[in-house]
Amino acid sequence: MDGFWGAMAAFVFFAVCIWYSIRYPSGQRMSDMRDDRGAPAGISRGIVFQAAEPRPVRPELRPYLQSIIDIYRRDRNFYSKEIIAIGNEINQKAGYNGMVEVCDALLPLFGKGAHRMLEERWDGVGEWQAN
Repeated sequence: MDGFWGAMAAFVFFAVCIWYSIRYPSGQRMSDMRDDRGAPAGISRGIVFQAAEPRPVRPELRPYLQSIIDIYRRDRNFYSKEIIAIGNEINQKAGYNGMVEVCDALLPLFGKGAHRMLEERWDGVGEWQAN
């Protein structure tokens, strides 16, 4: 029976290798592939860029929103220290409601995963609490 499972594991391994080489013939890793807009190619493209525009925000919050969008498109996450600094600035200028407005503006643009990531990153900034 050991010979059977060993042969089965080898078959599955080679099948995955062949599929990968057919799917990505250039040798690029899937994480490195980008479409014409610079978005990750493949499944994540539809999840990350769901809409062309974020929700509208007050004019005084637009520079902060644009900075957050630029950081997310550059890093693909919100782990940068800049994000906390931006959250503090928004809190000082527009308070908790301004932070909610900016965070919610990202939802149609990047989806629930990025929205939740920003919520968690801002935990403890002003009155902000990630649930």
